[in-house]
Amino acid sequence: MLVYLMRHGIASPRGELGIDDAARALTPEGADKVRRICSALRRLKVEFDEIWTSSLIRAKQTAEIVASVWGLGQEVRIVPALEPGGDLRALIDMLRCESAARGVLLTGHEPDMGELAGMLISGRSDATIRFKKGGVGCIELNETPKGGTGELLWLLTPKQLCKIA
Repeated sequence: MLVYLMRHGIASPRGELGIDDAARALTPEGADKVRRICSALRRLKVEFDEIWTSSLIRAKQTAEIVASVWGLGQEVRIVPALEPGGDLRALIDMLRCESAARGVLLTGHEPDMGELAGMLISGRSDATIRFKKGGVGCIELNETPKGGTGELLWLLTPKQLCKIA
């Protein structure tokens, strides 16, 4: 199984007047950049069966843009474990249940995406990889998904992805 980890795109600033963190939306620039990133992912022949996302607006909007580009409509799965501070071990268990899928795209937040990547690759909760906003990584899980069984195939920044697009 291939697991694609994607951090949400550029969102309205933290602490913007009257906006709760969970309600922070993508900026127009952030949405445009996610579309360019999708174009690059298409050129890289990225394929997945499902899109899972945090329920926070900026991650959900990112996932919905990806779903739209892939022709999946609005078919995204809200997964509480992808919310900031979510239970990453529960998320790995969920991936284990989806082991028949050829690929799953997960959209979420930092530092959680980096911690999940570290856990999938090393099995350790203190190993992290930093994801920039809109950054995408691909981890191959060769056996039933569990911590420490993954191989990082690639990790690209938004700047690199926009050059590919």
